[in-house]
Amino acid sequence: MSGSLVAGVYSGAVTRATILDHGDFGLGTFAGLDGEMVVLEGRVYRVRATGKVSEAALAGQAPFAIVTTFAPSVDEQIDAMDSFDAIKRRLDGYRRSDNLFYPIRIDGAFKHVRTRAVSPPKNHGRLLDAAKAQKEFDFKHAEGTLVGIYSPSFSGAFSVLGYHFHFISTNRLEGN
Repeated sequence: MSGSLVAGVYSGAVTRATILDHGDFGLGTFAGLDGEMVVLEGRVYRVRATGKVSEAALAGQAPFAIVTTFAPSVDEQIDAMDSFDAIKRRLDGYRRSDNLFYPIRIDGAFKHVRTRAVSPPKNHGRLLDAAKAQKEFDFKHAEGTLVGIYSPSFSGAFSVLGYHFHFISTNRLEGN
């Protein structure tokens, strides 16, 4: 993740409007680590540490977001997979290079989705401190969307390396 977030710098830097100026699909977090961000179909959603979802306020600020205009080059139905590792192996087959960013959208009915959401850390602590108190959620038989970005190894100073996904339910009421 962004080196500044890890170091505890997570005040707002850009607004929801600025994020949408750069794309309609992606993920991130909000100022003070107050929720996980899901950008889907041109809407910015905030998933709080309770797992509940709301649309982010227009003036809502974010210290980190990675967005793009979603224009898939692959659109196909895949068979059920039994693990996140199986999904990653399948996705690896679609990537042409380890040195490019890839947006990934997976819509489906999921037997089980395990997610996490950090809460704002006490006393403006580091991301590591917030992660120690993160909430985890288990969604069983959930319909929704995995919004993901594959980030190459050179991007470690400003992105999460490899596959990074956020989940949002089809009704947009639950997620990570």
